[in-house]
Amino acid sequence: MSLYPYVLASGDLAEWNSMSAETCDFCANTRSEVERLHGAGIRSLGAIEVLSATGKDLGANNWYAADLTVRIAPSSDIDANGAVVGSNDGGTYDLNFAMTWAERWIIDSAGIVESPES
Repeated sequence: MSLYPYVLASGDLAEWNSMSAETCDFCANTRSEVERLHGAGIRSLGAIEVLSATGKDLGANNWYAADLTVRIAPSSDIDANGAVVGSNDGGTYDLNFAMTWAERWIIDSAGIVESPES
């Protein structure tokens, strides 16, 4: 999950792309948002904290599911001059991932739902 705020801040999608399957809409939407922001000279600065995580082997030791609850901190969108041009409130979210292990992790799909603050 630390890769998510990294790509928003840096625009560096190399690792994100290498672990995103074509079937992952969350991955594609994040990629599009990063490209939109960085194409406009904006970076988003924030943080994410994993509150809980569970995983399950779905078979053959190469298909997995993971469920996480994360807290995304409020973030600021910063332009090339260092001015704040937007902000995001953050929140607590439940995420579920379907993943494949094939010499590296591949995210096949991901779901994200805002959860009530605890």
